[in-house]
Amino acid sequence: MVIDNQRAFLLNLLMSKNDPLFHSFFTKARSLFIFLISMLSINNLDASHIVGGELNYRCLGNDQYEISLIIYRDCFYGNPNAWFDNPASVGFFDRNNNLVRTVGVNGELRMVLMNNDTLDPTLTGTCFVVPPNVCVHTTTYIDTIFLPFLQGGYQLAYQRCCRNETIQNIVRPQDTGATFSVNITEEALRSCNMNAKFNNWPPIYICVGEPIEFDHSAFDREGDSLVYRLCTPLTGATTDAPIPRPPNRPPYVPVTFAPGFNLSNVLGGIPLTIDPSTGFMTGTPSLIGQFVVGVCVDEYRGDSIISTSRRDFQYNIGQCGMTSAAFFTSDTLCSLQLNLVNQSAETDSALWIISKDGNTLNTISTYHLTYTFPEPGVYNITLIANPGSFCVDTFSKDITIFDSKLNALFTAVQSGCTLPFLINYTDLSSDSEQGFSVDSFIVLAGNAKLTLDSFPNSLELGNSVTSVTSTLYLQNDIGCKDTFSLTIPVVILEDLNLPDSVVICFGTQMEMNINVNNPGANYMIQWTPGNVILNGQGTSSVTINTTSDVWVYVEITGPNDCAKFDSIFIDITNEIPDVTVIAEPNEIFPTQSSQLNVILDGNYQYLWTPSGSLNFNNIRNPLASPLVTTVYTVTVTDPFGCSKTGNVEVRVLEFECDSNLVFIPNLFSPNGDGVNDHFNVRSNILTSFELVVYNRWGKPVFTTNQLDASWNGTFNGEPIPLDVFAYYFRGICLDGVEIIKKGNVTLIR
Repeated sequence: MVIDNQRAFLLNLLMSKNDPLFHSFFTKARSLFIFLISMLSINNLDASHIVGGELNYRCLGNDQYEISLIIYRDCFYGNPNAWFDNPASVGFFDRNNNLVRTVGVNGELRMVLMNNDTLDPTLTGTCFVVPPNVCVHTTTYIDTIFLPFLQGGYQLAYQRCCRNETIQNIVRPQDTGATFSVNITEEALRSCNMNAKFNNWPPIYICVGEPIEFDHSAFDREGDSLVYRLCTPLTGATTDAPIPRPPNRPPYVPVTFAPGFNLSNVLGGIPLTIDPSTGFMTGTPSLIGQFVVGVCVDEYRGDSIISTSRRDFQYNIGQCGMTSAAFFTSDTLCSLQLNLVNQSAETDSALWIISKDGNTLNTISTYHLTYTFPEPGVYNITLIANPGSFCVDTFSKDITIFDSKLNALFTAVQSGCTLPFLINYTDLSSDSEQGFSVDSFIVLAGNAKLTLDSFPNSLELGNSVTSVTSTLYLQNDIGCKDTFSLTIPVVILEDLNLPDSVVICFGTQMEMNINVNNPGANYMIQWTPGNVILNGQGTSSVTINTTSDVWVYVEITGPNDCAKFDSIFIDITNEIPDVTVIAEPNEIFPTQSSQLNVILDGNYQYLWTPSGSLNFNNIRNPLASPLVTTVYTVTVTDPFGCSKTGNVEVRVLEFECDSNLVFIPNLFSPNGDGVNDHFNVRSNILTSFELVVYNRWGKPVFTTNQLDASWNGTFNGEPIPLDVFAYYFRGICLDGVEIIKKGNVTLIR
């Protein structure tokens, strides 16, 4: 798996910290490692928090039992909203896995959350340091319950979802809950037994590559024989029902170990084993990550098991920090001034010792070192991290000090402002030692790079750039080096590319720009006539404001008497006509529409606001369907960019769904004279309806659910003679309210 390979690679790098040459890298890599592990562990925190627990009982006499539940949750990677249950539900089941509803309240004991605490991570190594991303909360629920004798005894269980997604040794941990259970056998009930209770909770953080030595022993009040073993943790609640109350009925399914893991290989490395007689656990993990471990202790009385106590818990295995002294400097320094950065790990105190020829010159207590040597020579620098403590580390290095005054320096000046142009250089470098040479001279001009092995007097460059950066690398005869870099702006005067003319609207302003390759360089720009330049005079971008046609001129002057000139004619156009907007109809009910239209001829562009209730916002005649009264504004723009606005209001009428707003006639005359020839429903508040007309014998003669349909007084294509008919109407208003009407209609001819 990719993540495991990355962790293994980082681990191999970190294990090289004992080599002083890797101290600097170790410090940085260890920080990177902790960061990567944190990022790999933070993808899904929605339900992850359970890291272990156990369930215990103690007989108090007279069939009274004290039930204690210990739960542990991750308070760093766990979801802060996934707190301890309050209350926690413990279920009681018989030997047939049925809930014993005569016990407690319908077979469950709901225990109230009393308090919680944060565990302190402890390590076996005195100098190890736990990373800051390890945190475990714990709480203990305690309550009493009456448990009368029951054939086959009781099975007790508490369930919760879910475990941390970052657990590596089980399949789909983010969807795997936990079951903490204990059995009270018939013999335990008869003898008023207490189950074997573990004495200590395992350490929450383990150092990779360091041996695990932990006492998992338990206490038994009755002095029964205890046998310890590793066991597979149990699954529990699911993400669909993370807090079952009461818990799900037994039997409980063990977790599925991930490929490569099983009870014989829970962590990787030297396998975990547990002494069956003492409960002492040993092993050495080789993998970094989080792992679930289960431990069971069987309580024997004679040859029979009368109780089994089980716990499962989570080991956080990672790289443990340890004090290490480290700094980096080259073997040779060319200055009497020394500045060293302390790169030690897991320390905030340091002692520096400067010596020469075996004699100590200075002892300085400071974290980072700044020191001036009295003269050139060979010196020894020693760094002691955590001086005076048990966890101390030391690193030393010999360095040769020279008092060199090598100084790289030059000037650069542009010559010419059209392509190609020249850069003229003057070398001002110096050295207190005899003899220095040019390692390289590098020139960067845009995307072009030129590397020389000697100092140039001048260079000809042919590309249009805004600046040129030149860097000189020097080295003298004793190996001292110096570098100097200089960047100068470049002015290239190209064609200004103004259009011949431009049309602008009367009363508007216009932005005008000229083509300048380096606006920040040293040159002069002059626009005329000055009275039409609103702002920007002297720059490559100006705002022009004029009410009449005018010629505008611009001249740019650069170094070496270079100059460019251009002009543009400003043509002022007349305004567009006033904009008239209509809405038909201008009053509507909600869910109805109004047709908007701009009364204007010509080639224009349209933009309507607000646009959310329009079918289109860029046409002349959009359809508006507002839910509330809305004023629509349209901006009309001509081909020259001139624009005007107009607006119209569409009123949305308020209404209550009332049968009075639905008109159904009581008389019609389908005689073909064009007057009242049809029977139909008329209303503008309906979204749908159903209409049925019955004759005097209750037979339907007309049925419709179409809002625009009507009855023409026929049945099966034949005219119906004069008569009185009943109708039934059911409609749905715009607001979803139902209307029902019943009545009569008279047909005359």
